[in-house]
Amino acid sequence: MAINIVRPTTAVTAGSLTLATYTFSPDLNMDGRSRPYVISAIGGTQSGVSVNTIDKPKIMNFRRPAQFRSPSGFVASANRFNTVPRNTFKINGKYGVNVTANQVELMTINLDINIPSGAGAQDRANVDAALLSFITGLYDQKEEIILACYDGQW
Repeated sequence: MAINIVRPTTAVTAGSLTLATYTFSPDLNMDGRSRPYVISAIGGTQSGVSVNTIDKPKIMNFRRPAQFRSPSGFVASANRFNTVPRNTFKINGKYGVNVTANQVELMTINLDINIPSGAGAQDRANVDAALLSFITGLYDQKEEIILACYDGQW
């Protein structure tokens, strides 16, 4: 199933935001393997939060590997592959934030998912569990992560 954010997303209260919603709109795909989205509308209580503009971007991009790779060089005596490359999926966010009244700088969030080639076919359940546990762990700790970005206490 392809990534396609087609409806507003809803988050729970976290940080200074209450029932925040975000409407994503598809952006121009520059390389044929990415799915960029911009935040085109917001809802809930988000005082001072802006939507995507040229001067203050709000972009989320999903990117797949340029070429999918497979394990190679099976060594029968060791019952192992000689080479197991990684297929790396990337999720990147670029968000314009003010550092002073008239200066916008980019805040970036980068997530790389490095899956050993062949693991999806051989061990789908554990790949799924790894991804789901990571995502739910982030979600469970959303408040702590937001606060830690201010007070530095991880």
